[in-house]
Amino acid sequence: MPTKRVDGILREIIVHRAPARNALWSGGESRVVKLLTDRGQHVGTIHEVVLASGTVAHSHPKDYTRRDCSRVRASGEML
Repeated sequence: MPTKRVDGILREIIVHRAPARNALWSGGESRVVKLLTDRGQHVGTIHEVVLASGTVAHSHPKDYTRRDCSRVRASGEML
């Protein structure tokens, strides 16, 4: 899933933003991000903390679907 995110195969929608509560990431923003296919199918949710510099200091999956997401393809992507 992280590779598909980096490659831009999945659409991302930030559904929640709040200041990071952990002092380790002071000044950072906690985000919940929904991952969707180009057809709008929800395939997972990520929680991440993004620092003011834009660096992602922390990231982990919240609820990837149990289906095999290796088959998720961008429009026109070859198998």
